[in-house]
Amino acid sequence: MTSRFMQYLRRLTLSFYRNIFILVSKPKRLRIPGLKRLGSMYGGWYIDSLDELKQCYLVSAGLGEDASFDIEFVNNFETFAILVDPTPRAIAHFNDILDSAGSPKKCSYNNTGKQLIDSYDLEGINKSNLFLKGVALWTHSGSIQFHKPEIDSHVSHSLRRRNSHGSSIEVNALTLGDILLDFREKINGLDMILKLDIEGAETEVLLKVINSGHRPRQLLVEWDFMRGAKFVDILRFLYLSFRLKRSDYLFVHRENLNTLLVQTPRRAIV
Repeated sequence: MTSRFMQYLRRLTLSFYRNIFILVSKPKRLRIPGLKRLGSMYGGWYIDSLDELKQCYLVSAGLGEDASFDIEFVNNFETFAILVDPTPRAIAHFNDILDSAGSPKKCSYNNTGKQLIDSYDLEGINKSNLFLKGVALWTHSGSIQFHKPEIDSHVSHSLRRRNSHGSSIEVNALTLGDILLDFREKINGLDMILKLDIEGAETEVLLKVINSGHRPRQLLVEWDFMRGAKFVDILRFLYLSFRLKRSDYLFVHRENLNTLLVQTPRRAIV
């Protein structure tokens, strides 16, 4: 078979997989009260803002160089956020944020994945409400290869080897449970909001989260695996969707590959 035909067949397969994803992740209600978008055009997410979010904390895996959602979440709900990202540029961006803690917003967000520190409202941000764990969130704890992006100007590394040159860095990885050990006193009695923007590792990680007994109040997930999905990825996604439904989660909003899921017993959907 010619390479052109193989490319056509791959496009057709990906289109079929995407239709499965769209069907499974279709919001169960077109609109919910309190649906609110926080953050920049690039790094923003929808949440259910009518939930009791002041009784919650945020775990945000995948910082990169856009903390707009995380900072707005802390500011809006007077709570705290635990950011998770081992990449050097993300760590440097976080340190720049803390260096400017207490500063007002001075400019608007841009439409790229690299936000200026001056675009953040940091007047209420400090070392007691914004934390960084410089590790990868994964299914087990230990050392792991974190693969660099194909384009050098991009910041997001991946646990999936999908770049052509195969270069990587070795980083520490922790499960969600191990990450939370350092914050057990601070999170005591509070519910979790979990955001996963982890470049294709979201299905494995979320399945581990559910299997470990964690039940975040809201799940914000980018299904990045869909950008180059294989048959096994779709099977894993379908199984995870079944497990999420059994755990009383519903898809209530979708924006491209980003979805919001809420636990139905805690939130009445109308």
